[in-house]
Amino acid sequence: MTASGEITIEAWIDPANLTQNGPARIATISADPNTRNMTVGQGVYNSTGDRIEARLRSTGTSTNGTPATQTASQTLDGGLQHVVFTRTAAGETTVYIDGVEHVSTPANATGTLTNWDTTVRLGLAAELDSSRFWHGTFHLVAIYDQALTPAEIATNFTAGADPTGTPPPPPPPGVTVVERSTYMFAGKLIA
Repeated sequence: MTASGEITIEAWIDPANLTQNGPARIATISADPNTRNMTVGQGVYNSTGDRIEARLRSTGTSTNGTPATQTASQTLDGGLQHVVFTRTAAGETTVYIDGVEHVSTPANATGTLTNWDTTVRLGLAAELDSSRFWHGTFHLVAIYDQALTPAEIATNFTAGADPTGTPPPPPPPGVTVVERSTYMFAGKLIA
């Protein structure tokens, strides 16, 4: 991402409720609640939890990734939804929900991504310090080193939360599945 200057975070999520805030971390690459490379979260601090906020560090934003890109209230409906955040090399940030562009900021994250901290890690459903919990169900999470086009986002939305179109195989006899995950790389299912 630092080389391309672009990123896409794509997630099929089903929030447990629409009151989560902080924002509650859906996906984050960060060190703590105030230092990040990127975060996609539910809710806006001291505001409503029925929307998405995305923050991205660049040489034109703060180490907290502000100014943030925020959708309007009532863009989340509390069911299974496809949430996508993109950042182009030109610094344009966009949030799509269910294949529809909800907010685009032409110069929200200007500069480059060369100031990203390579020591921070990826976290799902919380900050790595166990704060800013997000409650809900993940159906798919993918991170790309390019800004997906609106056509690619529409294709992924149409493919649905299970892009293989087939249910996973049953577990072996005597094995109980507690959690099942899908892993994507470069837009392809790998596990």
